[in-house]
Amino acid sequence: MTLRRAALALALAASGGVAHATDWKPAGRTFGGNEVYVDAAAMRRAGDVRTTWVRVVYARPVDVPGGEARSFEALAHFDCRAGSSAGIAVILYADEAGSRVLLHTQEESVRFNRDPEGSFGALASETICR
Repeated sequence: MTLRRAALALALAASGGVAHATDWKPAGRTFGGNEVYVDAAAMRRAGDVRTTWVRVVYARPVDVPGGEARSFEALAHFDCRAGSSAGIAVILYADEAGSRVLLHTQEESVRFNRDPEGSFGALASETICR
């Protein structure tokens, strides 16, 4: 099982969901030119909160421990009524395809914050909260 699916399995276990195939839908470009996608197939709803994976392909590589990241995937909650989000896990990749893992982090607690306009969180929220 990949790190992505393991993190998703943990999140879905808490919500009683079942994992599906990836279905990346374009959500736009950030103010920095990074391409943003949301995984429509993985999205789960609980009231006003939606949980799914967000994929970002960097316009320019970003230095991280272990090398240069060219993309990442983040599992996050989006509170559509409050207009905020909370990260759960992030996987940074050395390639745009998302096949060479550089770093995997997981949040110890869930904290919702408002996303700045033009950020990947704001674009993802706009896409899944329609």
